[in-house]
Amino acid sequence: MAIAIVRQLNEAQILDLCALYQNTWWAQGRTARDVRRMVANSDIVIGLHDDARDRLVGFARVLTDFVYQAVLFDLIVAESRQGLGFGRFLMDTIVTLPELKTVETIHLHCRPDMLPFYEKWGFLPSTADTVILCRPRSD
Repeated sequence: MAIAIVRQLNEAQILDLCALYQNTWWAQGRTARDVRRMVANSDIVIGLHDDARDRLVGFARVLTDFVYQAVLFDLIVAESRQGLGFGRFLMDTIVTLPELKTVETIHLHCRPDMLPFYEKWGFLPSTADTVILCRPRSD
């Protein structure tokens, strides 16, 4: 099985990513138009492409200032590939990227049941006395 890391998504891979999002609780309903804009405006994009099947099977992205803060978003693996190490491969790839080596803090948001997975890379619940605030778009 040949899996390639891609740093830029082509149109077919963007459509594959849209399909991956539809199987999540947190990203259903994302449109190809919006996903194209999201990918174009992300600082770091990592895709896992199955060359044999010509399909995107994993994805993650990072927004960062490359000095102090980075936020990991959208780590996703195709349901058919979950439990096979693809998520670990994505995480290993991200935390060893040369452009993130000097970033002071990398953040991510996850459900509590995912804590044991992310703790393997040194991610811990924040001890800061802060609250995550969200402001939804009001149309």
